[in-house]
Amino acid sequence: MSHQLILMIDDHQPTLQIMSEFLLAEMDCQVEVCNGELEQIELIKRLHPSLVILDLVMPGLSGEQILELMKGDPEIAATPVLLWSASPVQLGRIKPELLQGRVDCLGKPFGLEELLQKIQQLQDATDLESEQVSALSSA
Repeated sequence: MSHQLILMIDDHQPTLQIMSEFLLAEMDCQVEVCNGELEQIELIKRLHPSLVILDLVMPGLSGEQILELMKGDPEIAATPVLLWSASPVQLGRIKPELLQGRVDCLGKPFGLEELLQKIQQLQDATDLESEQVSALSSA
């Protein structure tokens, strides 16, 4: 995932700090963070991240609501999303239609290797889809 942008949206500042430092150290990417106080959809549109890591349970708009808004906006609908939550019950309640496409879930606590694996899987799916579109376009 070289030289790509990961946007992390989480209302827990220590999580944002620790995870962004980890991703910067382990991956060749840029990391932007949002603590949930900004207009998240507008930020996603402005930054065009290669991946959004999104906390499911936040004050204001929940991660599921943000994902639903993303899916309804053609400009950002295809953006890969990794939802995470300390509540397995909440992860299990996500509307199935929102989990279609390049969306994955991760329950807290998780291992850092598991996080990297999920990110890589989303990136691989994105790369494969891009290759298929290119092949169809040139055929």
